[in-house]
Amino acid sequence: MKKALIPILLVLLLTLAFTSCDANIRQDIASLMGDFSENVYIANGFVEANTANAAAVTATTASIGTGDSAQTVTANTADTTFGVSVTVPTGVTKIIKPQTEAEQEETKDNLATAFASPKQTEELVESLKKPATDDQKTAAKGTVTLFNATLEQLKTDLGGSNTELADTIAELALPEIEEGEELTQGDVLVLQMMTNLISNTVATLNEASNDNLGSSIDISTPENKEKVLSIVDDALFTAQVAEQLSGAASIDFSGQLDLAALLSGMNDDSSQSVSRAEDDNEFGDVMVSFNNLIPDLLPVMGITVNGEDFTYTQSKYKSFLMNQKSYRGSIEHALRFARKSGLELSEVPNANFDTSTLIKYMLSVLITEHHAYWASEKITSPRPETIIAELLDDNPEIGLGTMPEGYEPVEPTITGFSYDGFEQFLHDGTTEKPRTYAYYEAIVLNLQALNSINGITQLDELLDDLLDDANTDNLQSMYDDWDSTSI
Repeated sequence: MKKALIPILLVLLLTLAFTSCDANIRQDIASLMGDFSENVYIANGFVEANTANAAAVTATTASIGTGDSAQTVTANTADTTFGVSVTVPTGVTKIIKPQTEAEQEETKDNLATAFASPKQTEELVESLKKPATDDQKTAAKGTVTLFNATLEQLKTDLGGSNTELADTIAELALPEIEEGEELTQGDVLVLQMMTNLISNTVATLNEASNDNLGSSIDISTPENKEKVLSIVDDALFTAQVAEQLSGAASIDFSGQLDLAALLSGMNDDSSQSVSRAEDDNEFGDVMVSFNNLIPDLLPVMGITVNGEDFTYTQSKYKSFLMNQKSYRGSIEHALRFARKSGLELSEVPNANFDTSTLIKYMLSVLITEHHAYWASEKITSPRPETIIAELLDDNPEIGLGTMPEGYEPVEPTITGFSYDGFEQFLHDGTTEKPRTYAYYEAIVLNLQALNSINGITQLDELLDDLLDDANTDNLQSMYDDWDSTSI
C-alpha cells in the first residue's frame, strides 16, 4: 500500500520527535506520575472529592439548545446571530445561541477546573456521554447548517484582501447533522464552544476593520494584536475541550509507541530518512510501531471489538468526527491568527503543547482528510464508518495491535468504494477546495508552531529542512515529484 504525503509527514514527525527519549524511561515516568495524580485520601475514600465544577458544566450543557439558550430563526431570511448577516438555509428553525461573555467565562472556568482534577474529568466525561434531548438535536442540526453557511458568507465578506484569514475560518466547517442522528451531551457542548469561537472571531474582525470586513485587515498592529490574543486563546481552549471529550487526552500517545520498530531501517540523517521513507515504501515497517497505541485508540474512535470483528456505528463515528474536525479546525484557527498577527505563542495562556499534541494534531488531519475523500466521491453507501470497520476486519492485526515486523496490509474490496483515487485527491483536492503546496506548507508551519512550546530541537531542524528552498528533499520537491498513482 503506497504512502501518500500526509502519512510520510507523520512518519517524519514521529521519527524525530521521539529519538531523544527512551520509551521505557517514558513509561516509568508516566507510571510514577500516575501514582501522584490523585489525592491519596480521595482514592481511599477518606474524603469526598469536590465535583462541583463538573456538575456545573453538566447542568449548563443540559440547558444548551433549550429555553433562552436557543433562538428561533426563519428560513430564507437574514440572520446575524454569529455577527455576520447570512440567509438562513431552508429547513433551519432553531439554533444554539452563542453564550454571552459572562456565560463563556463561567463555562470555561468550570471546565478548566474540572479538567485539572482526574476525578472531576472522569465524572464530566461520563456524564456528557448521555444522549442529547430531541430539542437539543433540533437546535444542533440547525446550528451546524447555519454555522457552515456563516463561514461561507464570511469568506465572501472578507474578500480577496483577507484570503488567508478567510480560508482559515472556512476550515472550521463541521459535518452536517443528519435527520435522526444520535448526539450526546458532549457533542452539544463542543458545538456551543464552536459557536462561541466564531462569534468572538467575527466580533474581533469587525472591531479590527471598523465594521468593514472587505477592507484589508491588519491584525499585527499593537491594538489588534491584543484582540487576536483572545481569539487564539479561545480556539486553543476549544481544542482542549474537544480533546478531553473525545477521550484522546487519556491516551499516552508517546509512551505507547514502539520506538524501535518505528526507527527500524531508517537512517538517522533526516534528509536520507525522507528518501528512504519514499523509496522503500514499506508501510508495515512503520505501522508495527503503533501496535501498543491502536488498541487504546479504537475505543476513543467508538470502535468495538469482538474477537476479530470490528463494529463502528454511525453515531459514534459522527461524534468522533465532530471532535476531530473541531480539534483540527480550532488548532489551525489559533495558529494561523497567531502567525498573521505576529503573536508569540508563549504569550497565550492555553498554549500548553507537548509532543503528544503534535501526534493528536496529525491524527485529526488524517481522520478529516479520509472523511473529505469519502465526501468528495459523493458516496452515500457504504458510509465511512463501515469502510473503516471493513478495513479493520480485513486487517485484524492492525486493530488488535499484533502486526508482525514487515506487515503488509490487505487493501479491502468494498462494494461502492475504492481507495484508488485517494492519493490523487490528497494531491489535488477538488474544484471547490483544491489541495495545493500551500495547503501542506500550512500543516508543516502548524507543526513548527506546536513544537515551539516544549518542543524538540531535532524536530525543529527537520521541519526547517522541509521548508528550506535550498534543500533538495524539501516539501516543495516532495509535492512536485509526487507520483499520483493509486495507493
